[in-house]
Amino acid sequence: ANQTLAGASMLGRTLFAALTKRNFDDFRAAARSPESLSIALEDYLAFRFDRRDSTIALLVDEAQSLGAAPRVGRHLRMLHSGATGRTQVLLVCCGLGNTEDRLRDLGLSRLASGHVRSIGALSDEEAEHTVTRTLQTALAGHAFDLGSLDDARRDEWIGAVAAEILGAGGNFPHHLANGCRAFARIALDDGIGEAPPLEKLRAQCHDSRDEYYNARLRPWMGHTVALSHAFGDGGWTRLGDVKKVLMASSNDGRAVDEGAAADVIAEMRTQGFMEERDGACRLALPSLASHFKAVRQALPPDDEAVQAVRTAAASRRSSKSQSS
Repeated sequence: ANQTLAGASMLGRTLFAALTKRNFDDFRAAARSPESLSIALEDYLAFRFDRRDSTIALLVDEAQSLGAAPRVGRHLRMLHSGATGRTQVLLVCCGLGNTEDRLRDLGLSRLASGHVRSIGALSDEEAEHTVTRTLQTALAGHAFDLGSLDDARRDEWIGAVAAEILGAGGNFPHHLANGCRAFARIALDDGIGEAPPLEKLRAQCHDSRDEYYNARLRPWMGHTVALSHAFGDGGWTRLGDVKKVLMASSNDGRAVDEGAAADVIAEMRTQGFMEERDGACRLALPSLASHFKAVRQALPPDDEAVQAVRTAAASRRSSKSQSS
């Protein structure tokens, strides 16, 4: 609990803290049972803030990724129920589109709707407005003074930077925020010149996006090539065709049977990376389609395993076009 709450801030009688998938193991390790966790929370408040009766507003990020392990469910249900002695815990959960279903599976069905936020891709207009206004605000400061550029040239300069961030981010808020942060780092390191730093920004945005998905797709690392071909550019495709492409691949040299392919599809659905309708599916996030495109472009053309997947994917596209 100390490690998770060390960066928390007190506002009035409420402690604001963030709980992510990365630090959840540290948090629950503070208590082997929900009851001892409540004691750990009270002890932490007494030690750090000299009080035991405050409210902890706990932001749970990437809530759709919380595992279904019994201990995870027990601790979250205890926090949700408020059975934490004099310490009241208010859960605020954010995640991908299937977050509410995921929390319901964990037994958190009584969460107020206002305390669950589903985060998905923004519309083109929302994404462009958000990034452009962020850059305009940043560049309005003296540290980012563009000097002699007139208003029209300044707008063009900002537009070019925004387009680079939007192109890599696929309208997903996490990637857009990382793109703005990457620009800020470049500006602080190199200053602002008359030409926007597009090449360096592009590299950092794409590296950040790919790092994000490589971490989240790690359980299916052996299936990444097949998934990148199975979903194509992110449009609707038949579930059976995705399974067919997966079965044409191998995972660490082992053939992928129908059961293993079905398990990969089920986990993609559970994690919120895929949406399903009438026997068809597509990627839930455009930025994941961009990541898969980069994976395909980096593949060696003469690899036999890659060729097998490409053949199956070509058959999928052919049958899809015939059926439409």
